[in-house]
Amino acid sequence: DHALPSRQYSGFVSAEAGAPTPGHERRLHYVLVLAENSPADAPVVLWTNGGPGCSSLEGYMNEMGPLRPDPDDPDGEKLTRNPYTWNLHANMLYLEHGVGVGFSYSNGGDVQLDDEADARDVHNFLRNFFFPPAGEQGFPELAANEFFMTGESYAGVYIPHIANAIRLGNLDSSSEQINIQEIEERRVGKE
Repeated sequence: DHALPSRQYSGFVSAEAGAPTPGHERRLHYVLVLAENSPADAPVVLWTNGGPGCSSLEGYMNEMGPLRPDPDDPDGEKLTRNPYTWNLHANMLYLEHGVGVGFSYSNGGDVQLDDEADARDVHNFLRNFFFPPAGEQGFPELAANEFFMTGESYAGVYIPHIANAIRLGNLDSSSEQINIQEIEERRVGKE
């Protein structure tokens, strides 16, 4: 019944280096929620839930997204404003990874599901997200913004692997640098 507090996008971006291999594409699903305040200048924050294998849409819908299911609606048909949303001052990128988690998919070919392969796929996703190849969708207008990564639970394993893949990729690329600033992870449950 109300306008969304900011623009939101959902889609798929290739998790491959270079052009996707026809018939063997690996694509990761994302939801991007732009910051409510100054999205053009706001940092991009990647959120990943743990698992392994947990959809980051859980964080989007139940933790820090702009809206959440209305607890006063017994039919579960209404959303309400989340007072704890993180997208007031950050562009939030919720990513479903590895391939096969949530809506992310591969339509053939070699699918590896270990931490290093996942880090490679996420790094390729981020390169294609910030620097889309011709004919592909992405968000090059956010490429210069500061980039942070955070998550919970098994993200404490994912994020350092992904950060290292980005670091190595930035060393190999003279012009297209992912503007990574910092990583952080939250632990849930007993240590």
